[in-house]
Amino acid sequence: MTEDWRARFHHGWEALGVWQPLATALLAVLVLLLAQQTWWMANAETDPAAIWESRELNDDGEMWTFLYRETAAPRDGDIVLFRGTIEISPRFSVMRNGTILPGEYSPMDGLVYKESLYGSTILRLDGLPILIHGNLSGQFFANEIVTVRARMVWNSTDFISDGQNVSLVRQGWEADPRDIQLTAGVDRWFFGASVAALLLGGWASAQRVPGLRDEMRAVLWLARFEARRGLRSPRTFVLALFFTLFIVGMGWLLGDLQSDPSPLLGGVQSPDDALGQLAWFTFFVTSLAAVAVSLDAFVAERDSGTLTQLLARPLGREAIVLGKALGLWLSVGLPALGAQLLGLALMLKGGDTPTIPAVAGYLLLGQLMILTFILLQLCFALLARTGAEAAVYGLAVWLLMGLVWPLLFLGVGYALGIDVTTAGFEQDPRYQAIVSRMGLFNPGYLYQMGVGVLTNRTLAIDFEGVSGWQVTAALALWPLLCLRLATWLFRREAR
Repeated sequence: MTEDWRARFHHGWEALGVWQPLATALLAVLVLLLAQQTWWMANAETDPAAIWESRELNDDGEMWTFLYRETAAPRDGDIVLFRGTIEISPRFSVMRNGTILPGEYSPMDGLVYKESLYGSTILRLDGLPILIHGNLSGQFFANEIVTVRARMVWNSTDFISDGQNVSLVRQGWEADPRDIQLTAGVDRWFFGASVAALLLGGWASAQRVPGLRDEMRAVLWLARFEARRGLRSPRTFVLALFFTLFIVGMGWLLGDLQSDPSPLLGGVQSPDDALGQLAWFTFFVTSLAAVAVSLDAFVAERDSGTLTQLLARPLGREAIVLGKALGLWLSVGLPALGAQLLGLALMLKGGDTPTIPAVAGYLLLGQLMILTFILLQLCFALLARTGAEAAVYGLAVWLLMGLVWPLLFLGVGYALGIDVTTAGFEQDPRYQAIVSRMGLFNPGYLYQMGVGVLTNRTLAIDFEGVSGWQVTAALALWPLLCLRLATWLFRREAR
C-alpha cells in the first residue's frame, strides 16, 4: 500500500512538469500561514473575547466584586500580551467631561467613572475593555488588529448606588499608549516570506519553460488575436453595453445616496461604503460578461478544427491557455475599465471622495476579478463536450457565485443556530464571520473585501475572523490556481 501511494505521488509530481517549483512555493506559503498562527498562539493571548465572556459581578451589599473567571496567564510579571481586533474606534471611547458621569458604575467597562480618568481611552479588544492611560484618537482605528501589553490590576473604588455607599473591588486590564502596536509589525515578515516564495517559485517555473521568450511572444500573439476577435464580436458589444449602463447607473445612484440617506440598498454611510457597494455591483455584471465570452472558448475551437491546428504548433500548453485567457480578459476588461471609470466619476460627482488606495483597488482588483472568472470558466469550457453543455456550465458558475452564494450564507448560518428570520440578523458577529470566511472562496466577494482592505491604512485589519493578509493572499492564489487547473485540463484534452 505504501509503495502504491509513493508511486501515485511520484506520478502526480512528475505530471506537474514545469509547475513543480510553483507547487513547492504554494506548499511553503501554507506552511508559513500555519507557522504564523502557531507563533501568535505561543506568544500572545489571542482570545480576549473568552476572557470578557467569563466576567461576573458579585453583589454583597456594600461590597461589589468585578472579576473574570477565566484569565490569561501573565508571561512577564503581571504583563499579558493580548492580540485582538479593535471593535470601536478609539475616538468614540475617549473619556471626557460630558461623555462620562463621574461616580457612575459602568457594567460594560467594569469600572466606576472618575474625573481622574478624563483623557483616558477604553480600548475594546474583541469585547474586552482595556483602560489606556492616554488619548488614542487618530492613532488607531476600528477593525485594526493590534497587540496590547496590558497589566492585570486590582483596585477599589467607592461610589453611591441607589443611595447606598458601595465599594467596588475590580479586576481589570490597563496599559499605556506605547504598549499598543499593529500586528503588521510581525505579520509582514510572514507575509513577505510568502510573497518571496511565490515570486521565487514562479520565476523557477518560468525558467523551466523551454524557449521562454518564444513562448511569451506566442502568448502575446494569441492574446492579441483573441482580443481583436472578442472586441469585434456582437456578443461582447451587447454585454459591454449592458454592464456599462448598469455600473454607470449604480455609480450615479450611490453618489446621490451619500447626501440623501435612503433605505434603498441599506443606505450609504460613507464614500468608502459606497465604493464597496459599487464594487459588488461591478462584480455582479462583469462576472456574467467574463463567463459569457469564455464559456465556448475551447468548444468552438474543437468544433471548427482549429484546436487541432493550434495543438500542432510547437507551443507549450501553458502558453495556449494563458494566451487565450489574456485575450478574453482584454475583450471584457477594456470595456469594463471604461464602465468603471464612468461609474466612479458619477459617484464622485454626487458624493464624497473615497481613499485613493480604495479607488485604485476598485479599478485594478476589478480587472483581476474578471481575469479570475475567465480562468475559472476556461476550466469548465475544457470539461464541456458541446456548446450547450458549456452554456449550462457557464450559467451555473455565474448563478452560484452571484446569486446562490448569499443563500449559502443563510443556510450555513441557520445550520449553526443563527435565527436568519429576525430583523438585523446580518449584524450578528457569527453571521458576519460566516460571510467573511465563505467570501474567500468566491472571487467576487473577495474583490469587494479587497477594496475594503484598501480603505484602511494597513493590512492588519479584521473582517470578523478574516485578516487583510488572508484576503491579499487569496486574491493572489485564486488566478494562479485557476490557471494551473485549466492547464492541467488542457493537457488532458491534448492527450
